Amino acid sequence: MALTILILAAGQSSRMGQDKSQLQRPDGLTQLAFTLDLARSLSPSQVFISSRDTKTQTATTTIKDELEDKGPLGGIHACLRHVDDFDRLLIIPCDMPELDVSDLNALLHSGASAAHYSQYPLPCLLTVTPDLRRHINHQILAQGSGLSIRHLLHAAQAQEQVPAEPGHLISTNTPDEWQAFVTRFTPSEDTPHG
Repeated sequence: MALTILILAAGQSSRMGQDKSQLQRPDGLTQLAFTLDLARSLSPSQVFISSRDTKTQTATTTIKDELEDKGPLGGIHACLRHVDDFDRLLIIPCDMPELDVSDLNALLHSGASAAHYSQYPLPCLLTVTPDLRRHINHQILAQGSGLSIRHLLHAAQAQEQVPAEPGHLISTNTPDEWQAFVTRFTPSEDTPHG
């Protein structure tokens, strides 16, 4: 089973007031570059970025949602065109500046066909199946809660994992939350992400 990684970076960032993926981190990387490095460190078969920006990152395909205003599910829906059945799909948000490779490896090595962390729908691991494709196609046409990642994870019978470091899973959606991260930031002495 091949591993595909999808980075979700197509949000409107309305609460942040600017594109979260382009926020400059204290280590000099943009948040998108950090997340892309993290994804590539897992040696996936392919990496996709779901983005409103059509610029292509080096050796990475940028995909746009086929249907607008569908949230993260729209990015997953668009990515499925590029993923074979029974491949694994790891979905990583672009707004978790303290996410670590160990957090992602724990999902990949959980032994589950679908997994996420308790209280956190993202990041998550899915195994692409015909049933999952049908469910997402149905969800994408639905309204309200049918678009939620939690709804998708429930349908995929995703196993909940206990995070070793819950602080790594905190999203930054506002300038205050981003500033709190910048204040806490401590560069790693090992690899760029743990």
